[in-house]
Formats: sequence, structure tokens, C-alpha cells
Amino acid sequence: MYLIQNKYYDENTTLDRKLVSDFLQTPLICLNQNRYTKSKELQRIFNEVKDDPEYKIFLHFYFSNDRRNFESDSAVKNFNRTPPIKIQALLNAQLYDIDNITEFYYHQSFKENPFFKFTLSTQNRGTTLRILPKDYNMPEMSTAYYMLTPVAQLYYLYKEALNKKYQLFEENIREYLGRSTINKGIIKTLENKSDRSNFFYYNNGVTLTCKKIDLPNKHSLTIHKPQIINGCQTVNSIHEVLSTFTDQQILEEFKQVYVMVKVVLFEEIKPSFYRDIVKYTNKQNSINENAFGAKTELFSNIQKGLKERGFLLLVKPSDKNTFLKNYSSDFELIQLLKKANEYSNKIGIELKNISDIFISLEKLLQVYLAFIKDGFYAYTKKDAVLKEQSEIYKDYSLKINQHLTFDNIIRLHLVYLKAEKDRNESDDKRTPIPYYVIGFLGSFIKNKDKNNNVLESLFEDQNKIFPSLYSYLSKLTNQYKKHYISGNTIDYNTMIKKPIDEVLLNKQIETLNDLILDNDLKKFFALLN
Repeated sequence: MYLIQNKYYDENTTLDRKLVSDFLQTPLICLNQNRYTKSKELQRIFNEVKDDPEYKIFLHFYFSNDRRNFESDSAVKNFNRTPPIKIQALLNAQLYDIDNITEFYYHQSFKENPFFKFTLSTQNRGTTLRILPKDYNMPEMSTAYYMLTPVAQLYYLYKEALNKKYQLFEENIREYLGRSTINKGIIKTLENKSDRSNFFYYNNGVTLTCKKIDLPNKHSLTIHKPQIINGCQTVNSIHEVLSTFTDQQILEEFKQVYVMVKVVLFEEIKPSFYRDIVKYTNKQNSINENAFGAKTELFSNIQKGLKERGFLLLVKPSDKNTFLKNYSSDFELIQLLKKANEYSNKIGIELKNISDIFISLEKLLQVYLAFIKDGFYAYTKKDAVLKEQSEIYKDYSLKINQHLTFDNIIRLHLVYLKAEKDRNESDDKRTPIPYYVIGFLGSFIKNKDKNNNVLESLFEDQNKIFPSLYSYLSKLTNQYKKHYISGNTIDYNTMIKKPIDEVLLNKQIETLNDLILDNDLKKFFALLN
């Protein structure tokens, strides 16, 4: 999300610090208090993303001259170090003067990169590995240096490049996905005083090329015309954090914080080799933290059990590609779909292709959490279901097999799938509410169904209750939504992040129960009571 302020100034007017401070404070405070009246859409989006740790909210202030000042720059630095509100999403502010705007608009296309050199230093000679082709009798290799480099060195490299308008990332193919890219994980580590010394072990490092290397002493390299070809996010994030500190603070607080820098000398190089260096050093993918939580024997066993029944549980990040490869033949896929449809046809769903039988582990655990707790938990605890240190993971995710058989895992997934399909086809695209359907179903039967008998009986061929029960649950989610929103004067996205109002829910249940005409459904509820 971008919040943008544009101000026109003549060439003699100095940027007003008060105006900058107001822009950095007022909109966010109003949004966080859910009272931003200028745009309901903006308020809705903010409410939806503010607690998402993967989301980024940028505040950009553009002005039409170059008369910036220390006070305004300090206001931005203070904001980036201590935002005015506490939310999970990343907050970041930037000032853009006319030179910045010109640079963004025209970029590199209309000017040459000026000559630029910089001296990178490490602690001592022992922390630099030299790859010298002549010494190895390998003339086809390029000279390279691996340096254990203080992060402050990369900060000053980038800062000096900016001051001299030198394009440090000209050849980085990732950089063009978004200028000044920053990464919340990198920032979080650097800002943490007790954890920043581990930065070297967490980070993949930075790769840069240059046209010439001088050796002023045993632990320094002077690099001419450097280009960062891998590590754009790392360098931008280092700059983002360290720019909020004074030089003295950087010297004191980041003295023991390092990153691995690979410097490759390209005096004369084949263009194809250069492109390959850029391409392959940018091939690495980050590992989602959830991958560690998914790596348990429990989930592997569930995956096997579901596959025997025609469904493919995506546990590891590579599972999707593996399954697509393993079940590429029509015969293999048809056998899986035949088994899966034995379950899905009982609730009126036909599964036609391989994507229909994929089940995300994270989604599965959310459905389970909705059933065992309620829809509020499913919506708000998504980030916790596979985080090893979270209470949700320990108390619920790792105990799914204690509450649900393989068959009932599939059944709940299919109920969710049906509700999601109906929601997507509805006029408002919001009803029924899938996790609420599962949650309300769970509230009816989970305490009276210790052996899963009731849930299992709903899907028997001769049982005609499920269509009526599903219709009932759909109406219940719609009525609950309608009365909750009108009674609390809030929108849908705010509602689903609020705990279930049990008083309101019971009132809607009583109202709907009076309208039940299906005798079998009445008997079903009587049995549960």
C-alpha cells in the first residue's frame, strides 16, 4: 500500500517540516483507529492488511524543488525507527525531491553512469578469500574475492553512490521489480540489538562485479565501477536501517555485524558469461518459515493417508511440482480423481483436474482450527498454524490427528470447498462465510461427537440431512454477518477479525430454528441436544 502526498513549491520555498510530520502521523493514526472518513476503501484495505507481517505500507512525500532540510529528513528517520502506531505490517517513509523524481522518471536511459570507485574493508587479511586464476593455472577463471564485510561498509557504499548519482544496481534484474526494495526480515534482524550479530549467518550475502581492483592494504579492496548483481534487497535494507543512526552510533552498534560480499573482477568478459552470473546468482528463493513447521512425521502421515483417498496434501514447498510430475499421465490422475469423487459427489462437488485435489497444509489447518475453535481463529491465526514456537501450532496443529480421522479431514475440507465455491458465485462475493460455516458446524457437533460418528454419518449415501444442514449453516453465517455489521456499524473485513459474538449467534440460531421445515433436520438437532 502506498500513501502519497504531492506538494508543489516554487524554487525558493523550503520544505515545511510541520507538513511532513503531519503527513507521517495523522493519516496512519486515523486509519489505525478505524475513523478515516475520506476513503472507505482505503480504510477497508488498511484494516485487512495491518496485522499481516508480510505486508508493506509506504508513505511517499513528493515535492517539486530541491529545498529539503535537516528537520524534514530527521522526521522521516524518526518515523522509520519509531512509527507512530504499532502494527504487524512494515511501515516505511521516504521524501522525494525534484531530483529524485527526475531520476525515477528518466532513470538510466538518458545518461551515462559517472566514474565511481569505493574501498571495501574487512577486519584483517584472514577474513578475505582470494581466487587468483594465475595461481591456480586456470586462465579462464575470473579474479574473485570473498570478504567478511561489516554491514556499515555496504551502507556507506550505497550512500556514496546515491550522493554521486551512480547507478549501483544497473545490472540487477531483481531491482526492477521495485525501486529501493526492502525486506522486513532483514530489517527486523538489523534492528534487533541482541540478534543483529547473527546477520551473517542468516543472510545469503551480496555479489558485485567491478572493472578494476586495487589493493591499498592487506584487508581492503578498492573497486572501480562496482555493480551489485545480487543482494539488492539486502543492501537497500541495510541502508534503510543504518540511515536512521548517526555515524558514531553505526560505529558502536554495528561494529560486529557482518555480511559476506563476493567481488568478481570483469576486465574482459564474454557477455553470455556475465548474463549467466547475473541470472544464476538471482535464482535463490527465500524459505518460508512455515516450511520448518510442516516438516513433521505427523503431516507426512496425513499426506499418505489423504493420497490413498485421492487427495494430494501440499506439505513441502516442492510437493506441488512433484505431484504435477508424478501424475502427469491421464491414467494415474484418473485413478486419483475417481477416489476423490467418491467423497466429493456426496456433497454435490465434481473434481475434474489435479488442482481440484490439491490441499494446502496451511489451509487444511485453518479449516481444522475453525472446526475445533471457531471462524475467528481461522481468520486471525493463519500465521501461527505452522510456526513451531506458537501456542496454536503446539496446542492445535500438532493434535489434528487426535480429533479428526483422515476421512473427516477430507469431509471438512470439502465442506469448506463448497462454501468457498458458493461464496465466489454469490452476488456480494462474501456469503456464505466459509470458515464460519465450518466453525458453526463444529460448535453444533464437536462436543457431542467424540468418536466422529455424527460427522461421518452426515456423508453416508443414505443420509439426506447434509444438504439441509449446509443450507442452514449458510443462512446462519449470512444472518450473523448482517446483524453483526449493522449492530456494530463496521465492515465485513473488520467483522471477521473480531471474536464470535456468542449472544448474537445464539439469537440467530433461535430465530432460524423456528423456521426449520425439514423434519429430518429437526430430528438431527434434537439428537445433538
